[in-house]
Amino acid sequence: MRLIFFLYLLNIFIAEKATADHKFDDLALSLVKDVYDFKFKSVETQISKGTFKELSNLDHDLIVYQAQFYKAFLSEQRSDQEIMENFGKKILHKIDNGFAELPLSKFYRSEVILRSALIKIKNQQYLTGAKDVHKAYKLLESGYHANPTEFIYLKNLGLLHACIGAVPEDFKWIISFLGFSGSVNQGLQELEYVLLKLQDSEFKYIYGPEVICLTSFLEATLTNDELRSSSRIDIWNATNYSSLTGLMKINLLSKFGYNDKAITSALLLRKRSTEYPIYYLDYLIGASKLFRLDDDAFIFLENYVYGFRGNSLVKSACQKLAWDALINKKTKTYNYWMRECSIRGNTFTDEDKEAEREALSGIQPNIHLLKSRLLFDGGYYSKSLDLLSGINTSIFNSDREKLEYKYRVARATHELLMIVKAKALYLSVIESGKDQPYYFAANSSLKLGDIFLLENDTSQALKYYKLCIKLPKKEYRNSLDQKAKANISLLSSD
Repeated sequence: MRLIFFLYLLNIFIAEKATADHKFDDLALSLVKDVYDFKFKSVETQISKGTFKELSNLDHDLIVYQAQFYKAFLSEQRSDQEIMENFGKKILHKIDNGFAELPLSKFYRSEVILRSALIKIKNQQYLTGAKDVHKAYKLLESGYHANPTEFIYLKNLGLLHACIGAVPEDFKWIISFLGFSGSVNQGLQELEYVLLKLQDSEFKYIYGPEVICLTSFLEATLTNDELRSSSRIDIWNATNYSSLTGLMKINLLSKFGYNDKAITSALLLRKRSTEYPIYYLDYLIGASKLFRLDDDAFIFLENYVYGFRGNSLVKSACQKLAWDALINKKTKTYNYWMRECSIRGNTFTDEDKEAEREALSGIQPNIHLLKSRLLFDGGYYSKSLDLLSGINTSIFNSDREKLEYKYRVARATHELLMIVKAKALYLSVIESGKDQPYYFAANSSLKLGDIFLLENDTSQALKYYKLCIKLPKKEYRNSLDQKAKANISLLSSD
């Protein structure tokens, strides 16, 4: 909050030097509405008309580039990425040869370069993607330093500062080498400030949905703040609903255990998205139905595997199809999807890494523990704990199964707010699993940190967040380390 207040005072102090609020014409507002509803054909139809060529300006070009970015992000197709990159080069040329003196010229350049970087990184072009992030960061820093009243620079700076602050210790040297600095707290406060300023700016229509989604995503992912992230999206969607913000709301519902609402909302958005198929919705619906142990979960997961032409979450979808077969006692189908899991998709996400690891291990999950896990992931905590309570633990043959059983009891107990018992169980999991390669001990440490954070015991919270990073874990390492580092960053900046 102190940073927001400082930025506000700074804005008042030098307000007379500020440029007038940017105005967008009807064509720009029409285009961006279609962009956030993923109506890419409608965007193409509008720009193919003669009126677009007559009225075309930098605003329109940047909005069309936004559309190309979202299409490339959703499709993961090289052809869509190439179209986007070629158009981006034309925009950069236009900025250099006619708009270089604008106070926002470096922001516009960063928009093109940073979006390109995100697509490259998602498509595992890490080196060129990292170079583009570096270029964008330097442009944003110098641009905002020269034009501190142009608050929109903080849209991208806030994102980068928050992500920089969440980088695990093992990779901190890269951040230092590239000259980056920032913290989760700094980034979130900068995005909060942008949201405040957007209320009285026409930039609200162009960037508002993105800033809302970025802020909510970072709060939910890095700080696990359900109330702030969910209420922010709800308030926005009440008057400014779009497919983008609707999709973010579904993700939040799923993350925080509102599985039934997530399924209902996803089915409605899927029905609404008639112009461009969002296959990610099939993945979300299929996974959520599997968490509820529905009979038709496989239909949506198969739609994702066979319909989506990209790679992200394909291994995870195959793994979930295998799980669906296993709990329905279809051994041949389980084996088929595990084989598919090992050869389809890529390992960009932690979910895909974990899925491939299981497929290559050849170890079949314990059905009782698997059902408990699925119910827990759907937010059905009482059902999950009841199932665990009815298990005769003598059926577990491996150290992993014994540790996982204790871990799943701890997690369900925690979510049912039996905090004293949950603490003891988490400590037991840490002690039993501290030398094992599984993620159970590390996540137990992370969750203990969360408990102490809510109890305002900063020293204990820091202790267990740091322990989470140190503990071995061959599964979910990136996401666990990132969450722990984010909370350490937040506590250290207080």
